[in-house]
This record gives sequence, C-alpha cells and structure tokens, in this order.
Amino acid sequence: MDRANLLGYRIFYFERSEQGFIPPDRWPRSALACVGSHDTSTLAGWWTGSDIDLRERIGLYDTEGADGQRKLRARQKQQAINLLDSMSMTGVSKEFNETTCAAIHRLVAKTPSRLAAAQMEDLLGVAGQANIPGTVDQHPNWQRKLPVPIEELEASQMFGAVIEAIVQERPRLS
Repeated sequence: MDRANLLGYRIFYFERSEQGFIPPDRWPRSALACVGSHDTSTLAGWWTGSDIDLRERIGLYDTEGADGQRKLRARQKQQAINLLDSMSMTGVSKEFNETTCAAIHRLVAKTPSRLAAAQMEDLLGVAGQANIPGTVDQHPNWQRKLPVPIEELEASQMFGAVIEAIVQERPRLS
C-alpha cells in the first residue's frame, strides 16, 4: 500500500497488542486514523458498554456472551486509561465525559497518520451507533438524527472540548 501511495484505515478500538492499546507514535504514517467508523460503536457507546447492552437486547449476544464482552471491555477501558495516563493525559476516568472523549481524540490526533477523522456522533457524545452490521429489522440502521442542530454545534461543550484537543495536536497549516 505504501508503494501505491494508498492509505490504510486505523481504528482506535483495534489498535491493540497483547500488552494493550498501541501508543500513537507507533501508528503508521500511511493511514487514516480515527476512533471508530459507521460500523463500530461510538466512543460513548463503547466506553459505557451500552453497545454491548444493545447487542444483548436485540439478540446478537446471549447473556453469557454479553457478560464476557463486558469483562473484556472493562479490561480494554483500563488499558486505554493506562495508556492515556502514561501520556500525561490526566482526568480520564471510567465514566464517560468530555475529558475522556477529548483525551481519546487527542490520542488519535497525536498519531503520525497522514489523516485523522472524527465522527460527528463522537464529537457530541452520542451513545447509539448509526449502523449495526448484520442487522436488518433489529436496529434502525441509518435512521436517527443527531441531537444537536448544525447551527448549535459550537455551543456543545463536548464538541468544543474534542475539537480543541484535535486542533492542539493537528493545527491548521497555512
């Protein structure tokens, strides 16, 4: 892909090794870096585990499978917190809030990847995801609206905190 000048696609949730999440300086340059995609949980959904609850409710996980996913997620969240702490990103807790959302986006923005992207749902702290692959009638894929009109985005504290974190790591070049 490098020789063809094609970018890979690197999603925070999947950038892990056996030791935990991969530090941003080890992400590839030839990539689009992001927290998630339209086919993954939003950051709020992932951090709170509401994505697991939904998958259990609509029958994609049985109780045992959902419990296993919750245990795995608790370990993954702690690994993310540990990485953020090691990068001096303080104030991140097990609760989802502006600090946590901004820190995860800052981590992605710190990567050397040529491009970094953020989903509007993540910028607003939306827990539900737009699409759940493998579902047809179980989930209203591609049918929901954002909770904030575009004219009011700048008034959203979550939006402002995340955009500020991204801009600090990736300032606009003239």
